[in-house]
Order: sequence, then C-alpha cells, then structure tokens
Amino acid sequence: ELQNLHNLKHPNIIQILDYLNNKNTNYIILEYCNGGNLGEYVKKYINKNKAPLNEFFIQKLLRQIAPALEYMHSKNIIHRDIKLENILLNFNNYPNIPKNGKAPQPLKFSEKSLNKDFSAKITGLNFSKDLIQDNMGSTILGSPLYMSPDMVERLDDKSTKKYNTSADLWSLGVITYELLTGTTPFTGTEFKEVFKKIENGLYKLPNKLKPSIEIISLINGLLQYYPEKRLNWEQIK
Repeated sequence: ELQNLHNLKHPNIIQILDYLNNKNTNYIILEYCNGGNLGEYVKKYINKNKAPLNEFFIQKLLRQIAPALEYMHSKNIIHRDIKLENILLNFNNYPNIPKNGKAPQPLKFSEKSLNKDFSAKITGLNFSKDLIQDNMGSTILGSPLYMSPDMVERLDDKSTKKYNTSADLWSLGVITYELLTGTTPFTGTEFKEVFKKIENGLYKLPNKLKPSIEIISLINGLLQYYPEKRLNWEQIK
C-alpha cells in the first residue's frame, strides 16, 4: 500500500505528506479530507433529500474519480477495492489545516454541498497490487458487493482464471449505479447469494427512476460479464 501510494502522484488520489519513525513506531502522514467518505455523504444526502444524487452531481464526482483510476492503471496498479467508502471528499473553500495545535472542526452536512468546489480522492489502497511483475491478479481481496465476476470466479478452488485492471472498471460501474439509486446492483442476505447474482449479471433499475440514456449506457458498459467487453477509458470519457 505504502509503495503504491508513494508512486502515485495525482490530485484525486490521497497523498503521503510525510513519514516519521522512532525506535518502536512508524508514522505515515496522509492528506486530511474535511468531507469524510463518499459513502457516508450519500447516506446523509438520501436521508435528507429522500432521493439519490442527481446526475449532475454524479458526473462531477466521476470526472474526478475516473481520471484518477485511469492514471493508476497507467502505472500498472490495480486498486481491487473501489467503493464509496474508499473515496474521500475535501471541500476546498474550508480550512483543514490545524491552527494553534487544534484540529479543525468537522464540517456540517449543510457545508458539504456538491455544488461547491470539492475534490474527490481515492484512498484505501491496502488491497492494491502492482501488476508490472505479474500482469494478472489471482488473490481474492476487496468488498463482495463490488467484486467483478472475474474475481468471484477465483473463489472456486478449481478455477485458474485471473483478472486484471478491468476488475476496477466493474467496480466503477457498481459505484455509478449506487450513486444513481442509493444501493448496489447486486445484493443479498449472504455473500453466496450476492456472488450468484454477480455471476448471472442480472440487475435492474428502480421503476421510479428516470435516468438518462448516457448514464444507463455507462453502467451497462461497465457491468459486462466478460472483462474484454467492458468499456475502455476512451469510451468512458
């Protein structure tokens, strides 16, 4: 994780600011994001507005998340745990540097409007993998609700299939669906049920939603069972 963070220099990926150590402990100083994680924000937004995010806000988020993920892939690094909780928000017009030894006060939800100037930053690289030496992944890591079929198939001990950066593109499709609807496309009471739905690739949108053709095309293009059929970065952009 630390090696990958050190190698990734992008405004929408959390940065290491400093490193300190003494005889017993190592300290990694990371950027502070005053808006918390996107998963918490979406829950509070839905609770207050009784509706998921509108597509204008979703596009603003994806315009920051997608280039960061593309950059990561250009460095042959796969994240393997893209989810809303691993995307942090920083609202740039509020100070987030401690003064006089005191930490800044947490922002109120009313101060966290996506109409304001904000930065979305990918974090949670503890499952990330450098693919330079091994161009495919085989270890099962990440959050089940966001796993691609090619990762789920690895749960079968008899399967020798591997996966690559396209697994992150599936997860990008899952979070886009979640931002649009407030829930993930594949759910269940236990992981076995979730994995079966992922492998079947069947999902539907709530009837009350009236999404644009563009966002449906994006979600459908990312949630493709076969990795080679998922949208590439030029198509996504």
